[in-house]
Amino acid sequence: ILSSLSAKNLVLSLQKWRIFSVSLMLSYFCLGLLLITREGRVVVIFTSIIYALLLLYQAYRCNLIVKRNLMKLISIALAVLLSFNLPVASVKTLNYTNYGLAISNEFEEGNFKSFYQDLSSVKLVDSEYKPFVPIKQDEISTIISLSGNNQLARTLANLKEEWMKHGCEINKELCDEYAGGWFMWALRQSIFETSGIKNPVEFQEQVINLNAELAQVCTSNPEVLNCLPSTVGYLPYPSRWVSKGASPLKAFSDTALTHFAWLISPNAFNYSPVTHNHEQARKMRVRLSSDNTPDQINKFHQRIASFNKLSSLIRKCLLVSFLVMLLATAFWKPSLLTCLLDPGLIFILTLIFANFIVIVLVQVTSFLSVGYLSMVSPVITLSIWRYYDILLNRVKCNSASAGSDA
Repeated sequence: ILSSLSAKNLVLSLQKWRIFSVSLMLSYFCLGLLLITREGRVVVIFTSIIYALLLLYQAYRCNLIVKRNLMKLISIALAVLLSFNLPVASVKTLNYTNYGLAISNEFEEGNFKSFYQDLSSVKLVDSEYKPFVPIKQDEISTIISLSGNNQLARTLANLKEEWMKHGCEINKELCDEYAGGWFMWALRQSIFETSGIKNPVEFQEQVINLNAELAQVCTSNPEVLNCLPSTVGYLPYPSRWVSKGASPLKAFSDTALTHFAWLISPNAFNYSPVTHNHEQARKMRVRLSSDNTPDQINKFHQRIASFNKLSSLIRKCLLVSFLVMLLATAFWKPSLLTCLLDPGLIFILTLIFANFIVIVLVQVTSFLSVGYLSMVSPVITLSIWRYYDILLNRVKCNSASAGSDA
């Protein structure tokens, strides 16, 4: 779509207007499907906004934003907005029909996110937040003691210690705490088990009640608890990313460099211990094929490691060739560097940037996230080949123009 709007002397007939409109609606419908996911909304919405701005810019360049096209453009904009929201609206309708609650995602909609935000902002007066820990055990114990025997106290007292082990496996300093990334699950489990929740409506009502009780505890004990906001949704403020005196910017930049190095040369995939241990697998009610013994699985892992070395070499060659091509273009014909401003390429780079930033933030605030970069890696390859395609077409067009002039 963006490439078609880049054409010179663009003229849209009635048929082309229809094709363009349907294509645009399908594009935003596909983006809307991604809104159903639990963690991808911020990336999808950001990317969709950039895509809309690129479309408007291209339409302006092609003189499509004129009075005679105004009604067509308004109709397309409304249809696109409907297409984008249709998947989520459909899920909301289904949930309302079946559960009496018109939300599509309990993590991003409803009241749990705001309750988590308020609870994870609580700390003892004159104490410091602990990096990677939404709320320390000291704060949890204090809230319980100050809450009497209300639902909030029973819920926090019922948090399962088994959720502590995951953070402990990553960082021994977190062994007595609920680390970020797991506290959310511990809290949800406790809410369901303590309150005997049977449906989504009851869950939302219970979360509202818990948040009200938390607010009451904070209001009644300002000399003990500091409940000022220090989290936006599930994301803690930068001041909480590191210990006192350290730089959150440095922590972010160091993690970004580490993740970028992984993109250039990814590590081999490692199986979890359960894959090697049939006994553990049976306890988890996972049946491993009897044909695959631990030794055979180990050999398979070695083959994956060999393929990983080959793929890393290919990726390095791809990136080096891309840099060489950029330098050669800069010296040979700098005007061709404008290929980097291609709207389609900007859209792909926006997708890479948004995903990369979110994945880095996950590691800075919660847990190791380098494995998620496997979603970014193929898009980087796509961006490079997109650039080569644009460059080749531009060179062909320039050669054809030079030939006709001659």
